[in-house]
Order: sequence, then C-alpha cells, then structure tokens
Amino acid sequence: MKVILTSAGYYRIGAHWLNHHFNPEKRLGLKTIEDSLRQAGFNNVLHFPGDPAVGLDLWRDRAVIIEELKRTVAGENDAVFGLSTTSEEYFKFTALAELIRQEFPQARIVAGGPHFKREKLEGYRDSVETALVSKLADSVVVGHAQPFIDLVINQHGQKDLIASPGLYYLGSAGEEVKGHGYGKFPQLRTVPYTYTEGSRLIGTIFDDSCENRCGFCAIPLSRSPLFAAGTVIDSLRPVFANLAPGQLSLYDSNPFETRRFDYYREVFEGLYDRERPVFKITFLDPSLIVSDDYRNKLGPFLLRHAFFKFFIGRDVVTEQSARVAGSNLRGKVKSQKQLDDEKEALAKFIRALKTVHTRAPDIPPHKLFLSYIITPFEDRESARAIADDMETFLGLSEEGVKVSVRIFPLMPYPGTRVRRELVKWIEPEDYSFSSYGLAPGDPWKEEIGLSHELMSSLSGSYGKSWENQSFLPFFRSIIDKVFAG
Repeated sequence: MKVILTSAGYYRIGAHWLNHHFNPEKRLGLKTIEDSLRQAGFNNVLHFPGDPAVGLDLWRDRAVIIEELKRTVAGENDAVFGLSTTSEEYFKFTALAELIRQEFPQARIVAGGPHFKREKLEGYRDSVETALVSKLADSVVVGHAQPFIDLVINQHGQKDLIASPGLYYLGSAGEEVKGHGYGKFPQLRTVPYTYTEGSRLIGTIFDDSCENRCGFCAIPLSRSPLFAAGTVIDSLRPVFANLAPGQLSLYDSNPFETRRFDYYREVFEGLYDRERPVFKITFLDPSLIVSDDYRNKLGPFLLRHAFFKFFIGRDVVTEQSARVAGSNLRGKVKSQKQLDDEKEALAKFIRALKTVHTRAPDIPPHKLFLSYIITPFEDRESARAIADDMETFLGLSEEGVKVSVRIFPLMPYPGTRVRRELVKWIEPEDYSFSSYGLAPGDPWKEEIGLSHELMSSLSGSYGKSWENQSFLPFFRSIIDKVFAG
C-alpha cells in the first residue's frame, strides 16, 4: 500500500493569483501525518506535488498533474490518497477528487481538514455526508489525524474495520453515514515542523486549543498542550542547530493564554540562544493584554524571545456585531466595555513597542496585522465604527512598528455556532466560501439586505493587508453608498 498526501491548498484554478495561498501551515498537517506513519514503521508515504509552492492549475495543468500523479502512484493498485482542504478551498478539493477518481478508480480517497465537521442542520446534509454521498471521498476524517494513521497502520486501508473515533464512511447500503467522535492528535515522539529554505522559516505547532469558543470558530478546548515542554525543546534544539533558521512561525491557535504562560515560558527559555536569535511569528489574542499585570509580564517575554510579527484578531468593535459573530471571551459574548478595553490595551501595546524602538533603533521592526470581520447584519453605525477603529491603529504605525489592517467577511464554517444559528440565511450545502477571494460565490443569501451588499462590495479587499490609510476613503465611500438614505 502506498499513501499519497496532498492538499487543495497546493493548487489553483484560473489565472487569479488569489487562488493560490500556499504557506507552510498548509503542509504542516500533512507533515504531521507523514511523521506519524514513519514513526509507526510505515515508510511508503509521499507528498504530491513535490513543490506545492508552484501552484499547479487543476484545469490548465491537468495533463501535467495526471502525468506526475501516474509517476507517483507508479502502478500501485493499493494507493490511498489523503486529501486535505479548508472551506475556502473546497471548490478545488472537488476538482482534485474528481480527477483522482477518473484517473485512479481503484484508489481510495480519505478526506480531511478543517472543512469537515459533523453537525445537525435539519433537512440538509453536513460537509461529511456531502463529500461521501457525492463520492468525492471513501471516508472522511473529522478532527485530528489519528484515525487516518489507524486506517493505514491497523486496518490496511479497509474503512469498514475502523474503530478509531473521527473516521466516517457510508454503510453497505450507501446511505447511512457510519462513524463516531472526533479524531485525536497523533501521538508523536517529536514535534512536527516544516522548513522553507529561501526564507529560513520553520513552521510548527505546540498546542491547538482556545478557551474563548467563539461562534465563528470551531477550535476545541483542551486541558493540556499537544506536546510536553521537554518534548518541544528536545525536538527543536537539534533542528535549530542544524538548520540555523531565521524565523519560526508558531501556528498555535491562541498561544499565551494565562493558563498556558508558564508552559510557553519553559519552552522558549529552553530554546533560547542569545547569539543566534530566531525571530518569531504568532497569533495574539487582544483580550490577553487588557490586564496591566499580564501585559507587563507578557511584553518583556515577547521581546526577550524575539517575537516580531503578530496576527491579532481585533474581529469586531461593537457589541452588536460581537453577538452576531459570537466573538467571545472564555465562552461569553464580549461586552462593549470589553471591546473598548481591548482597543485601549492594543494601543498601549503598540506604544510600548514604539518606545522599545526609540531606545534600540537597530532592532528589526515589529509588524502587527489586525483583522476585522464584516458580519451580514452591519448597519451604517457599526460599519463606520470599524473604519474608525482601523484609522486609530493605522495612525499609530511608524517605521519601527508597522501596523496593517485586514478585513474578512463572517463565514458560516462547518461546525460553528454561527452556521447553526444563522442557517436560514445560507445555503447549507453550497460551499462557496470566499473569505480570501479564492472562489466565486457567497454563502449568504441576498435577502439579508443592505449589509449583504456591503459584504459583496468589499469582496475584492478581503484578505489583503493595508499598511496605510489609503484603504479607508474607499471603505468609507462604500459604507456611505450602501447605506445612503
């Protein structure tokens, strides 16, 4: 048996460059599977294509893809394809699965990735059942990848024998979905990582948990990190010594939560090397820095360990939008006071970084990327509040501390509370997700009204980073046009 791992994110469809958002994070999940299989003694596993950053076009380069796949499969009659996808890239997943079905009818396809969740939407199929009934996959993994490892190692690819939680398939009658539970993270002896040679960037993950449980997100809450601190240190020390990376991108969903601070401090103190600093990229939850005490503890830690690029979910700025999106703090919708406190805390955080650069102008610049969500139920006042908030933070940007803003539409991702509560405003079996401009279409119904027009008018701006205030006049003009009168 041969296992071939690939992701919809490795490909594009059409000429527009936004179809191809390859970054090392897309490969990390499949690298985790590869490491798990090899540590279990299964070595007949390959990634396809060899260089996913190229971005082969599933239409234009179809003949090239088929030829390279045939060389990769090499006549193996017992091939298993592991296909990963996000919701934004599901339209590419369908094209890729159909290509494999046509060219390799004996192969088995196992689908996985964030798109697939079991959920009850009365009268509609969920993302798992849709993929199975459409014959785009023979089985689907929900959650982490351990059921895929079990499928290969213990069941030799035979889905009907699987007992591992998180693997779903159609019963013998071809109608009822079989399976149960949520896949666990594989029990690895070492921390998985990717390495991008040109940028000398290591991508890795230590923990995949968030206690906020926001309505637009399906990240689970776990009691402990994926890896013990000692395992992280022992895994990455030799990697740092051998590769001498310049950057480390930490893909943890919400690092530095107060309950995890001692864990991250132990990890990064164990990896600390003053002579060869590795600059780090991370997500940062703005609610964490509202407390002066915790901000004063976290700030020096981030500086000592060379965290220089932050992706910050500002998300919403009004309590009205927080309720629609389910923007939560530890499971409860954020109040207007909480949102205002986060704004003030972020401004303090930026000013503190600017002070550091005044005192040490030779250190690399810090970069902050603030993301905002447009919901389908904005009005003139809430939309203007977003523009005003952006203006505040862009006004704090300077040479040593660069601030950028990004805007995204609220998306009813499978498995989220937003999807369940707003189901009457979407087409539940239409996965035309376009929050990164990746695909045509829009999952929201036009009957929503003016705010839907606002979302549509901004579609060309989604996912782009705006480093100056040039975006704001355009944004404000769209708001005034949509809500005129």
